[in-house]
Formats: sequence, structure tokens, C-alpha cells
Amino acid sequence: LSTLWYAFNFGTHGANHSYYNIVMEWFSYLWYVVLYVIAMVLLGFHLNHGFQSAFQTFGWTHKKYTPVIEKIGTIYAILMAVGFASFPIYFFISSLGGK
Repeated sequence: LSTLWYAFNFGTHGANHSYYNIVMEWFSYLWYVVLYVIAMVLLGFHLNHGFQSAFQTFGWTHKKYTPVIEKIGTIYAILMAVGFASFPIYFFISSLGGK
């Protein structure tokens, strides 16, 4: 299955492909950008939950520090989700100038 996916996305072995061109092509499709951004929002929720749950799993909960940990987890999750979502948005906006 992975060989099929690789061949479908990157072509045959030995062909000269530019990763930049592949990224630019796929992120020029609005539907793909929307799907990617939705996935990054879901990743943000997952990271937020995971960050906070890691401390709770180890029993590191405290009335004073748990709200701080939750805020740090939320900030971390937002930064990661926005950071990863910014790439397709940038490439999509860049592709609008060439159409």
C-alpha cells in the first residue's frame, strides 16, 4: 500500500521531481488547503489534551500549578496548529498571484 501511495504521489523512481513544485501544486487547491487546515485544528485539540494529560498521568496535579500547565498546553497547541496551518495558507495565497 505504501508503494502505491508513493508511486501515485511522487511518480517513478529516477524521475526528477521538485518537492517544492509538488507542495506548490497541491496547496494551490482550495479543497486540499481546507482539509489540511481542519486536520491541523484537530491536531491542536489533540496536542492540548495530550500535554495536559501527560502531567495528570504521572500524578503531577496541583491546585496551584494545574491551571498554569493547562495554559501552557493551550498556548503550545495553538502555536503548533497555527504554525503547521500557515504553510498551506501561504502557498495557496502565493498560487493566487499566478492564476
